[in-house]
Amino acid sequence: MAFKNILAITPDGHEGYRSSRGFKKDDPAISYLDFFPLIRRHGIREAQRLIAQAVADKKPDLLLVTLLGANYQFPIDFFIDLRRLAPLVFFFYDDENYLEVHGRYYGQAADAVVTTDYFGTQAYSRMGVPGIFYPPNISSELFYPVAVDPDIDVCFLGDCTKSDRMDYVNFLLSNGIKVEIFGKGSKGGHIDASRMSEIYCRAKINLNFSKTDDLSWVNEAEPLLRRVRQNKGRPVEIALTGSFCLTEYYPALPHLFEIGKEIGYFCDKESLLAKVRYYLENEDERRTVAKRGYHRALEDYEAIRNIPRILEKIEDALNSRPCPVFPTAYMNDDVKERQVNVLFVHLISALRRRQIGVALEIFPTLFQHGLRVFAIGALSGVSRGISILRKQMRHGSKKSS
Repeated sequence: MAFKNILAITPDGHEGYRSSRGFKKDDPAISYLDFFPLIRRHGIREAQRLIAQAVADKKPDLLLVTLLGANYQFPIDFFIDLRRLAPLVFFFYDDENYLEVHGRYYGQAADAVVTTDYFGTQAYSRMGVPGIFYPPNISSELFYPVAVDPDIDVCFLGDCTKSDRMDYVNFLLSNGIKVEIFGKGSKGGHIDASRMSEIYCRAKINLNFSKTDDLSWVNEAEPLLRRVRQNKGRPVEIALTGSFCLTEYYPALPHLFEIGKEIGYFCDKESLLAKVRYYLENEDERRTVAKRGYHRALEDYEAIRNIPRILEKIEDALNSRPCPVFPTAYMNDDVKERQVNVLFVHLISALRRRQIGVALEIFPTLFQHGLRVFAIGALSGVSRGISILRKQMRHGSKKSS
């Protein structure tokens, strides 16, 4: 790896970032800087100054910046300025959900974008920003074969409250298929990560669903997203345990696994039922597919092997640039309104923490895009702020009870 001094700027904890992306523990080549604690402690403007100072002091040869779909705290121009200090690459997750409303706008500021959306790479590339596909990146230290007897016919382990997952499960149950479910909203309840491999290995068939998450305040104006099917990490988790995965079809699937040889798929309830019956009856074929899927996942998607490949692709993208471009940031009114929404919620949070100076600093930025954008963004920010407060109050009451 050519990069010897990487600075990762991330909204979440260092350990979670490191483990989820496959970086080795205590790797001296990479250091981390979380921006949420800086914002909470110092406010947005001071957080920007501290981040810029850290970049100037550390002089990294690569900036890896992760923003989530609702992260509008920093203006796009801030990242354009950071990019003048060091090559900047965004890591975007769930781009199937947020590319249209978030990723493509912030992506303007990058030297390259790494995305989990197989087809999203083209959206960045057509803007002159190299798009790099980030396939499922799963650690074989967390998911591995466990020697247990398969005593579960069909299993789903995941959030059972999302989309229409329970409709599919109930359809199987109503047709006499034995199904066990685990995770949020299920009878089996939460399963600790240390037990997931065992659960997968106990199942003859493990299900995966590919519909995107329910629309949120960020992307609710994009109803076409209901047609989108998302590249998930669960098929790789299942494959790394040597177990059989039957997944709801998604367009990127043929680019990740060889269908019918390394993984099974279904399109609707009727095809799911037919495939479940087929693979329950054909044990040898099911085992063969699972074995091939295991070798494919271990070779192409195991985290420790995968990260060096991604960094190599980043290096190639940076080296092949004809010339760096530092554009003016283009935004539509929807993006501006979401920025105001987020800033307004931060203002409310600062007032709750009695950080009057931070709140006064945020206040004038609410008007940076004009009164109309302020009115719409602030109104939605008030609504979201009240919703957040209610959730916090409910959570607090549960803790005290």
